[in-house]
Amino acid sequence: DQSSHAGMIEEGRARGRPRGGDEASFRDERQRRLKRLRETECDLREGMIRRMKDEAAAVASSRWNEHAQHKWEREVQAIAFDLLPKRDAYDRAELLAAMDSVPAESKRALSAFAWCAAGLARLVRSKGLVTAEEVLQRVGPGEHVPEGSPKFRPQQLVVVRGDGGTRPSQWRRPYHTMVGFLCGMEGRVVRFEGHARNDEAVGFGAEGSSMPEYTIAFPLQDLLATPEAVEAAKGISLEVEVLECWLEAVDMVDRIQKAWPPPSMTSKRRRPILGCGSSHQVDHERGVDYAGAPSPGEEMARGLVALLVEKGLVTRGELALRDFLACSATKKPRTG
Repeated sequence: DQSSHAGMIEEGRARGRPRGGDEASFRDERQRRLKRLRETECDLREGMIRRMKDEAAAVASSRWNEHAQHKWEREVQAIAFDLLPKRDAYDRAELLAAMDSVPAESKRALSAFAWCAAGLARLVRSKGLVTAEEVLQRVGPGEHVPEGSPKFRPQQLVVVRGDGGTRPSQWRRPYHTMVGFLCGMEGRVVRFEGHARNDEAVGFGAEGSSMPEYTIAFPLQDLLATPEAVEAAKGISLEVEVLECWLEAVDMVDRIQKAWPPPSMTSKRRRPILGCGSSHQVDHERGVDYAGAPSPGEEMARGLVALLVEKGLVTRGELALRDFLACSATKKPRTG
């Protein structure tokens, strides 16, 4: 019985072998079949994971669409979730992963769409579509000031630099909700507040740095235009937190020279300092929105959009069409 059983086993083994008893070819064929099975299993698993990520990204995309209120937000959304993915620059799962790679401090500092733009900046840089230097040119220089004794002392007269709306910067520009952006205005140091961090710029790939911050008191009458408002504002100061990179010490010689014209002439030059002068009417491309303060990281996001247009990755026509369709779908007014 044992001999017959062994014979049956041997006969079964022989049936699975190729003719001629080529054991090597039999093993090779078996390995090829197992390899194909493993590859098929991996493809199915990767396809399932990809579909799950795409579904999650689609949900995220719909949330972004619901919250896009301003033109720059709709442009970021169109580029990140629509235009570049359709050009096979990346898939949505990669975009979400890039957004997750933004440091936690930057996520907290940035607004929602600026966070999306920061992730997009990291992704297009990793894909070789833009260089790190090109992104940092739009973000602005770091202007790092080592922590130490403050440059300006309390009660010192300072003036806000007048180029605040004409160049990119990693540091927020002086702004107050009552009068807008403060450019070229003279005030007095109230106190030193400490050092601020450039967490917003770090999200876009800049190196971490710090900047001294001061509370500056501006005479409210110098910020108003109408005679009635100027008269009512006498003796009232407006306190604004300003970073050191926007401040300069008042040159008393220059101040005396500027005081030579009669008071009637100097009063004519006074006007509301809304957006660094009258240029705010056409300055929207630099991230200046004088209906309200810019969202954290908004100017950097606008700079990234301009860079992608300049590189030819997207066009202004495509963005205008997406903006029109988004506003038509939600029946919302088109706001800058």
